[in-house]
Amino acid sequence: MQTEEANKLLDTAKIHLISRPDSVFITTILFSLRFQWDTSSTLFSTDGKYLWINPEAFIRLTPDQRITLLAKAAYHTALQHVSRMKGKRKKHWYVSCDYATNDILKGTGFVLLDDAIHEPVYADQTSEDIYTIVDMVDERDLPFVHQSIRECEDMDAEDMAMWVEERVQSAFMKAKLMNQGSSIPGCVTTFLNNLRTPKLPWNRILDNVLTELAADDYSYQKPNKRYLDQNFIMPGLYSERLGSLRIYVDISGSITQVEFDQFISEIFHIVKKLQPSVTEVISFDTRLTDKHTVNELRDVVELVFHGGGGTRIGPVLDDIKEEKPEVSIIFTDGCFDIRERPIPREGQIFWIIHDNLHFKADTGKVIHYELLER
Repeated sequence: MQTEEANKLLDTAKIHLISRPDSVFITTILFSLRFQWDTSSTLFSTDGKYLWINPEAFIRLTPDQRITLLAKAAYHTALQHVSRMKGKRKKHWYVSCDYATNDILKGTGFVLLDDAIHEPVYADQTSEDIYTIVDMVDERDLPFVHQSIRECEDMDAEDMAMWVEERVQSAFMKAKLMNQGSSIPGCVTTFLNNLRTPKLPWNRILDNVLTELAADDYSYQKPNKRYLDQNFIMPGLYSERLGSLRIYVDISGSITQVEFDQFISEIFHIVKKLQPSVTEVISFDTRLTDKHTVNELRDVVELVFHGGGGTRIGPVLDDIKEEKPEVSIIFTDGCFDIRERPIPREGQIFWIIHDNLHFKADTGKVIHYELLER
């Protein structure tokens, strides 16, 4: 009986959410989630694929709050709060994500839940920005939040991240096609753009890398399917995947936050398209500061670097010479003395240069680019 009542209230809340102006983005995300009633949840939870709601708790909410709950689950998914949780303290991350989503909900006219946490100081900040502050708080002093995020149990982390990303991108495009792009909160649009709309001419990079480095050859282990129905076994063309890739990110004081965000966006697309066997991401200013191994796409979103002084290219060139990666990609504004060291000739080097048309290098390929327009 309770479930029957909850089902009616859920249908009503969905109808009202759909009836809101400019609702295409949020409802497309919501309806991509597989729904289940779940008495083990204190209120609701989502892993980006499923949405679980406690029926008794849902019935106790006001009509406006039920709509808010559905929208909140959708925003947790849109911002990929599950895949971005890796390496963070869970309770602190839950609190950070609640601050971020509640700010979005309040700013877009939703009625917050009675026990919702909201601080104007966190307005328009990302969950990661908020986490850097919340992480300094003792766990015992954290405000209460419902555990609205849970890890997926039937897909591995990378497959889950890609599964969610496809649906978020689909919702994003549907809203654009319906002239509802303005309905998507700015922080959501920025996050999606940062990862999904690269400005660089990666077709040029890929052409060079694949032409020069892919080991194209014929093999009978992968026969040409075109001839199988003719009773001929002909060798097929195959290419080995890219080997070692080393990406260097300039974090010196001359690099702005916008430039740094663009670097992260482009790293995401490099890893996604080239699928190297080994990827190392290293930050530098006057020295090499942080080194990260990227095992899956979501690792790119969680990259953290420290530094911010001057800029020297010498340590980068020394590292390339010592490690001999197959491909080296250097993100920088080129504001340094390139004559500091001879440029190694090991492997392929790509200089990705922003806002410095005077930059030249006698070894490697130089590609200039512009920042995304916001």
